[in-house]
Amino acid sequence: MYLLSEIHSERTPASMESSLGSYVGEIKTFLAAGDFVSEAYYINHIGRELNTQLIRFGLEKYFAKNGGHNGITLDNPDGGGYRPSSVNHVKT
Repeated sequence: MYLLSEIHSERTPASMESSLGSYVGEIKTFLAAGDFVSEAYYINHIGRELNTQLIRFGLEKYFAKNGGHNGITLDNPDGGGYRPSSVNHVKT
């Protein structure tokens, strides 16, 4: 599905933020179909990808504000957990 690949291809917090409103609108339209297939697809694919991206970008923004010199970016954006990809440490 095109929406899934759109969300997956987001690469920066700013672009995700600017696109989020249209994604929510598309998701509402998609779910309005009201059939089990669209709901299952949302739960298994679109919702999971959206959550993954929001968590990843939220953490990156947090690390950028509270981290070391240039903040911290996260590796492994395609799942399996997130780890700082630099040696900078988050201020506590």
